[in-house]
Amino acid sequence: MDETVPLELCSDIEILEENGKWYLKLVFEKEIKLESRKPKGIDIGYRKLVATSEGEIFGKEVKEIIEKRIEPKKQSSKRWKRAKHYLKTEINGILKKVIDGSFSPVLKGLKNLKKGKSGVWSRVVNRRFNHWLYGYVLKRIRELCETAGVQPYIVPPQYTSRTCPECGYQDKLNRNGEHFKCLRYGYEEDADIVGARNVLMRFTRELIVPLPAKSHLVEYFSMG
Repeated sequence: MDETVPLELCSDIEILEENGKWYLKLVFEKEIKLESRKPKGIDIGYRKLVATSEGEIFGKEVKEIIEKRIEPKKQSSKRWKRAKHYLKTEINGILKKVIDGSFSPVLKGLKNLKKGKSGVWSRVVNRRFNHWLYGYVLKRIRELCETAGVQPYIVPPQYTSRTCPECGYQDKLNRNGEHFKCLRYGYEEDADIVGARNVLMRFTRELIVPLPAKSHLVEYFSMG
């Protein structure tokens, strides 16, 4: 911890449990300067937590946690809350490996994710979507970037999952579930990696919005 930060500026205290160990989380007010580094496209998803423009995939286990540990339990029950906490712990561990400070993440800005999906998604898909912690994932990415001192960015999300990153051809039929195949060029790849590649490409062409840094520094202390 930076000894120049006055303790009286501690604005929040939280006790957390991770992998059987307890931690004390302290939040201090502090000016944060973020650096722009080599950009890397990031696609956040349900089936795979993170896919990158460099072909990396992280967090395939998140889908199984939701479907086997959270979904079968009664919502708001103690077991459901424990499973939800376990999911957050796993997400934290995955994101700490991804956001290592060596690059500036570029993400697509998603709002009103369920807008227009009424009657389109089945009840099962809708329920699983409610367990998918997109807002929490985005929040943790921003916090980890602040800790690492790197600037994250967001770009418009339109058509990033249906556009061929090789030839630019756009068609909703290019994507079939998790598989992408360009109907014109023939390029094939994991659909989430394609999304991440398009996000990175859009970074150089569209209006780029830096995710704002919060004026706080998070410190974790082991309690045993």
